[in-house]
Amino acid sequence: MTHLLLMLALLVLAYATVSNLIPKIALTAPLVFAAAGVLISTALTSSIHSDARELLKHVAELTLVVVLFTDASRINARVLLDELGFPVRLLGIGMPLTILLGAVIAKLLFPAWSVWEATLLSAMLAPTDAALGQAVVESERVPQRIRQALNVESGLNDGIAVPIVLLFASLADAQVKVDSATTWLHFLSLQLSLGPLVGIAAGGLGGRLLETTFGRGWTSERYLKLSGIAIPVLAWAGATAIGGNGFIAAFCAGLAVGCSTTSVRSRIQEFGEGEGTLLSMVAFLLFGATLVMPTLSAAQPHDWYYAALSLTVVRLLPVGIALIGMKNQPSTTIFLGWFGPRGLATLIFALLVSTEFDLPHGSRIFTIAVLTAIMSLILHGITSLPGANWYGSLMDKEDLKNECEHVIVTEHLPRCRR
Repeated sequence: MTHLLLMLALLVLAYATVSNLIPKIALTAPLVFAAAGVLISTALTSSIHSDARELLKHVAELTLVVVLFTDASRINARVLLDELGFPVRLLGIGMPLTILLGAVIAKLLFPAWSVWEATLLSAMLAPTDAALGQAVVESERVPQRIRQALNVESGLNDGIAVPIVLLFASLADAQVKVDSATTWLHFLSLQLSLGPLVGIAAGGLGGRLLETTFGRGWTSERYLKLSGIAIPVLAWAGATAIGGNGFIAAFCAGLAVGCSTTSVRSRIQEFGEGEGTLLSMVAFLLFGATLVMPTLSAAQPHDWYYAALSLTVVRLLPVGIALIGMKNQPSTTIFLGWFGPRGLATLIFALLVSTEFDLPHGSRIFTIAVLTAIMSLILHGITSLPGANWYGSLMDKEDLKNECEHVIVTEHLPRCRR
């Protein structure tokens, strides 16, 4: 473990020295650290204990919690409430169609699998991870409405997918006696209701408390910034403890903090972004060191076919259907369809399913899920900056200035939803 910490410290220092140059050559931090993990994987095998996958799962979970919270705290809640068209369509129409289409293709490519296993794999790959294409959601050239749609979709679909993945994993596990539909509906309702409630309470009350104490001089700025970790972890752990969805809770806590604070919000964001970035570096370093090479050596031709289809057809077609009637440009549909990276959530689901369930084709499902994340890490990592520049140049054209992507939400709401 000492060797791992030494390598991590050196890598963080080295990356920091060229952090402004790396994005200009179309690389992302997750891609760089995963590649570094692959390069040092031989040295790591003697330094990391046998439960390295479990360590990766915990680090990835914590990373996702902090990133979801920080990203949500930057969202303009007033704009979001006025403009739910893109996020609602991507989550309410695009995501179910993605799971359905992915399950159909999985069943065709792997006929020996059960329907539940095919659907499980598709559900594991449905959530997106905006961090793998960070240049897209941070580029000022991309209209705010589009950036926010990708950010909100990424923030919510992770949590929405949790009960779905658990349901189909249980159905696919021959050793698990599946409970009645009423039990699962009850579980699903708790996940999707308690999570937001706990998150809003933790973020809203915690944010207002800190705003008050900081204004009165009771709270130092140093410890105020530490709350950027405490609040999302409180929301995540609290929701999980009572049967809610921890990832949705963390995201909703970020939204609540963004709405309920002013002076506190920027300081929490600053610290949370730094800590989230560090955790992300650790997670992708571990990912590269422990999973990449074993997965690539175990992958079979049909696994590659499915991974490629999952990142293209299975994402692009449902997004295109979901956006019918939105009056947006074809380039917007392509842009939103392509930038649906698979990252931390997929890895967490893969590790969870492989350790908690005994599936007939569990190892193959695990391999395909991780392989898809590897391909996404590379493809979306190297295309995020060029893609944002390409789309931004199209949206900057004078004849598109009055289209749905640009017009103020309160003005274009009726026209875009007609």
